[in-house]
Amino acid sequence: MYRGYFWMKYVPPKKILETDMHVQFTERDGKYIVSGSGSNRFGQYDLSGFFDPSTQEMSCTRIYHINRPSRADSGTQKESRLTRNVRDFFRFLTSSRLC
Repeated sequence: MYRGYFWMKYVPPKKILETDMHVQFTERDGKYIVSGSGSNRFGQYDLSGFFDPSTQEMSCTRIYHINRPSRADSGTQKESRLTRNVRDFFRFLTSSRLC
């Protein structure tokens, strides 16, 4: 398990803590396939990449999981003002007789 941080390119740079990263190295033909998973303030992610010990080069990509609310949870989500206004406007149109 890895615990550390990385710097995000902002002005000023932001330190992002990594508190739960699991990394696995699998040797193949003198190089290593890197895989793993973890989470940080942006959410959960999967990690994949490679490590070449002869050059000391390691390159990895994170793929973050997208958490979409289920239909059952949608009623408990807070509506935005725009969503409420559009909903109320359509209720007005369908319930009012404009003639």
